[in-house]
Amino acid sequence: MAENKMKSAPIPRIEPLLYPVNGIVQPPVLPLPSRPGRNTNVLEELKKVLNFLWRSRWSQHFKKPVNSIVLGIPDYHKVVKRPMDLSTIKKRLENNYYWQADEALEDFQLLFNNCMLYNQEGTPVYIAGKELRDLFYSRLVPIDLDKEMVVKPKKDKKKRKFSYV
Repeated sequence: MAENKMKSAPIPRIEPLLYPVNGIVQPPVLPLPSRPGRNTNVLEELKKVLNFLWRSRWSQHFKKPVNSIVLGIPDYHKVVKRPMDLSTIKKRLENNYYWQADEALEDFQLLFNNCMLYNQEGTPVYIAGKELRDLFYSRLVPIDLDKEMVVKPKKDKKKRKFSYV
């Protein structure tokens, strides 16, 4: 990939199979100490893509983890073994969960695949998933995924204290 990448790769990302609690599966969003995440230029670009998707009218069904009890779809977690949603990806990006952009791209693809797997073609959720997927891939076009490099964390700007005399 990029010439500025760290030499050592992390241990492989293994996502445990999780079971629903009160109808929801919440994948982890914090990196493990044994497998720290990092921030790269491509991951920064994916944050912008995610913000664009979030504001899309097609994203409403995908912003939160699926609650199979509230939605009345008790078979959802039997069909979809590894649920994914935009808020989980957002938290993972914010927490530097990912080592490289490929991992985040896998999560986006998982979200779209789950949608197409569970929802029948032609239903509103299926259509929204296809439209959101198309938006996602159109936003990926200008991003050079082959030139990924680590980005140093930004220093917090100190805020001025104002005093009233």
